[in-house]
Amino acid sequence: MEKLRLLIFIGSLSVGGGQMVAAQIVKNIDKTGIEISVLCYEGQTYSELEKEVEKNCSVEFLHERGKITPGKMLRIFAEISKRKPDIVHVHLGGMAYAVPWALLHNIPLLITAHTRPDQAFPAAVLPLIKWGLKKKKIRIAAVSEENLILMQQYFCIHDKRIVCINNGVEIEKFYQKKHNHFTFINVSRQDDNKNQAAIIYAFSKIKQVHPDAKLILAGDGPTHQQLIRLVKELNMESSVDLPGMVSDPEQYYAVSDVYIQSSHREAMPMSVLEALASGLPIISTDVGGLKDVIHGNGFIIPDHDDDALSEAMIRMISADDEQIQLMRSKSKEIVRKYSAPEMANQYLKYYLDMKAKK
Repeated sequence: MEKLRLLIFIGSLSVGGGQMVAAQIVKNIDKTGIEISVLCYEGQTYSELEKEVEKNCSVEFLHERGKITPGKMLRIFAEISKRKPDIVHVHLGGMAYAVPWALLHNIPLLITAHTRPDQAFPAAVLPLIKWGLKKKKIRIAAVSEENLILMQQYFCIHDKRIVCINNGVEIEKFYQKKHNHFTFINVSRQDDNKNQAAIIYAFSKIKQVHPDAKLILAGDGPTHQQLIRLVKELNMESSVDLPGMVSDPEQYYAVSDVYIQSSHREAMPMSVLEALASGLPIISTDVGGLKDVIHGNGFIIPDHDDDALSEAMIRMISADDEQIQLMRSKSKEIVRKYSAPEMANQYLKYYLDMKAKK
């Protein structure tokens, strides 16, 4: 029996939520009846994630960056066509190329929507996505139940064309180590949406009452240098660690006590799932699907409420050992439904259904 040819199309394999989903699919999917290749329209990043994907399937880089032009579009179309895919699975900015190609060639296309619908789809191809959904040539995977509801409302579709497939992480990879100081942590891209400055300001209040507390802000991005300057202005260089992009986040979770997500918008952050797998209680703004994973293991706070963030951090650092252990246990219980093998299995079932319905 001929194998199903799956092409995963994405900008790059740098560290990020969409890239991590693609990597976990490649690593964990049952390849008995499927042949996977990954096509990155940008260049190599030499990240650990990229190396991991290259161990598990064919990966090629097109080194196409910058503004979309007709010539670039044609070159990328030709590269996709060379692989003769039965299904194309696209993430993030790759929609600008994959959507028109798939519709022109009548190939089923799956889009994983990594954020809310008003932010997830490039305006230039949104009309094509709507047409493709109507004609049952395109399907969408939302990464949380909350985002599924938003997608269904946005497109006025309530059938198998739009489904929820939870993000997944390698649960067994994460652990805890003994450490000397109560430590808060955030691991994510550093930008205005992720709002790490709010964490720093809240932590400065914590330090007044708990001078031995620590904060780790792992990641890089447009606001990284601003965050470094802010820490310096608040005289907290000895208490706040900004290591930049890390390839081994499990080592940072292992020496932490509470994870903080301060974003203004999300769907289901992979970093929060990793924190759950590490047994960390969670403090998060009430955005996207975060309320799906915070039940007795932390606090949901209103977005843009800096006082609520400070209060939640104080409640965490003041909690007794029994309360913290109960929250740790609950985090580990919740994350069981967010395993990478289960995510990959759900995607495989969806690919096969798409192929059968072509």
